[in-house]
Amino acid sequence: MTQALKSEIDEPLPELVPSDAWAGKSVREIVDAVSHQQPNACDLIHEVARKEPELLALVEMQSGQKLTFGQLSTTIAKVASRLQQAGLKPKDRVAVFVADGPRFVVVVNALFHLGAVPVLIDPGMGIDNVATCVAEQKPRGLVGIQKAQVLKLLKREAFKSIKVNVVIDGW
Repeated sequence: MTQALKSEIDEPLPELVPSDAWAGKSVREIVDAVSHQQPNACDLIHEVARKEPELLALVEMQSGQKLTFGQLSTTIAKVASRLQQAGLKPKDRVAVFVADGPRFVVVVNALFHLGAVPVLIDPGMGIDNVATCVAEQKPRGLVGIQKAQVLKLLKREAFKSIKVNVVIDGW
């Protein structure tokens, strides 16, 4: 199963979740809509968002784009919901191939929020080493840019454990 996921930061919600699904919802309601079983690192983001939603959380250095804790928390919860709808579940190991920056922070914390286990692999170590890491870790899911999808096609045997494939298009 391959799903496309547009940028939560740059664009409105894609069709995976109707944009009115979050209309009138508080940050707390959105965050609680997809809940994990164990406390984890993204809980701190949600807690700060509840107390000081306008506090600056992230600044993307190249573009100057800024996110408050309220925006970050809401975005994490929405992405977690959509990853869940794509078929990811708590405790799933998920290979993450997203460039550094706000999107990486959102995807990794969305996986934490969902209760999934991000498998972070440095693509700079070369195709064969990346394939070896994926084969050894046996992730059930893959969340990545289109280049990662090409790698999946080139190294099919290494990626055979992938059951849920989410394309982060344009990220």
